[in-house]
Amino acid sequence: CQGLPLAISVISGLNLQTDDGWQNVINTIVNKDLQAEELLPDYDFNVFATFKSSINQLNQRDQNLFRSLGVFKAVEIPIEFIISLWGLQIEDINRDIVTTKLKMLHWRSLLNFVNEDRLSCVLHDLIIEYLQQSTNCQQLNKNLIDGYGTYCNGKWSTYPHDDYYYYQYLIHHAIQAEDHKTIEEIIRDFDWMSLKLKLDQTIYNLCTDIKKATNFLKNEESKIWNDYQQLIQLLRKHESSLPIKSIDLVQVLLTLDYNNDRIKECALELAKKSDIDYWEIAVINYYKDNRIVEPSKSKRIGKNDMDKRIAVSNPCYGNLRIIGTENNREENCQIVITDYETSQIIHQISRPRQDIRKVAISPDGHIVGFNLAHYGDDSRWQIYNLDNKKKLDFVKDNFHKLQGQDFNELKFCPVIHGNDIVLATWDKKQVRVWKIDGNKIHFINKQVSINYKIESIEWIDKGSKIIFWWRMHDIYGKPLDMNNWNNQCQIQVSID
Repeated sequence: CQGLPLAISVISGLNLQTDDGWQNVINTIVNKDLQAEELLPDYDFNVFATFKSSINQLNQRDQNLFRSLGVFKAVEIPIEFIISLWGLQIEDINRDIVTTKLKMLHWRSLLNFVNEDRLSCVLHDLIIEYLQQSTNCQQLNKNLIDGYGTYCNGKWSTYPHDDYYYYQYLIHHAIQAEDHKTIEEIIRDFDWMSLKLKLDQTIYNLCTDIKKATNFLKNEESKIWNDYQQLIQLLRKHESSLPIKSIDLVQVLLTLDYNNDRIKECALELAKKSDIDYWEIAVINYYKDNRIVEPSKSKRIGKNDMDKRIAVSNPCYGNLRIIGTENNREENCQIVITDYETSQIIHQISRPRQDIRKVAISPDGHIVGFNLAHYGDDSRWQIYNLDNKKKLDFVKDNFHKLQGQDFNELKFCPVIHGNDIVLATWDKKQVRVWKIDGNKIHFINKQVSINYKIESIEWIDKGSKIIFWWRMHDIYGKPLDMNNWNNQCQIQVSID
């Protein structure tokens, strides 16, 4: 169609009232000038002249504002970006002003105004190509980057996290603006990269952006070019195993086999400064009388301040698995089990607005437990088999099902006895031992009761014994001696 429908729409927006007006437009579009011949050699009419006729009907200020839109790509443009480009603050009054102008341009068929959940507009690629012939694109891109920077105060990852255009094209606009400082800031912002990955759902676009940015900076004799070439190779190498929907690039850099000290140190500093918790994995080596602790890896666990509990499986029985919470106490609260090496989510259990007090996981990582707060009943444990996604019931024999709130604490034995997974539970004054059999958890007649509150237990001697600590308390539950712990009590565990 060679732009004919678009030209007809633009002409209709001219609102021509006289024969002379129509004749002038016809004369304009049938005569192709040298520029039109060079840029659009396959077109039978001067489509650019059609755009020019419509734009010239605007007042000078509106002409300048519209011409500035040539800085954008021919995709849906959120109204916030246009506000930033035009040097306005993103406030309701400015939103109304810009909306009015965009509707006017829509009526003239110079753009398509989208009035849905989020206000936006789209320009035809031919109109963008025309606008870019007569504007200072570098300055417009600089104005756009400055507007972004003002909005997010130079912290590029704080821009609204659902804004596809921003995360898709920010590097493009920064390169077009030849803004060396901003480009380097962006590609050093791993939080920005993580958000871009989540929105794009692909590593390819991020690697492309990094490559474009580093090639540009390489020409400016920047020292970071080699560092980021290694980063691209790392991402592509592990692309198939990275959890794109929940990826945290800082975590990736700290956990994968990445030998670039400069970027790894930068990632570690970001982890330390982050408001979100990371759990550090340390390697402890003993050399004669000296103990050397070597921090090895870090993992970001949880998404709010209440995500404070984790538990891990025993790596002797397969890949290390981690159980923790995300958004504890909130509407989207979940218990999440992940594979440590790949960071892939193995299973998620939704518990909206629940208070998850504690979590536990079996040594092989296939059975998990979590403690739900129940006001009045203190707390309640629930146990799940990840293989068949079924809840396990506590039974004292084959017929009597017990309620989970009969105890407050739970700890799996770290060793599997034959094929048996064993766990211990304890409440204020009693410890019990259980064995998992299918979808039931059987009491195995191992029980100890004392007269004082049990504070903690531990499995010892390769899971053959349980030792527990208790302290004497007054009638109000306060320890009589804060420093005096008793651990004389032990349970010998044998599985039939």
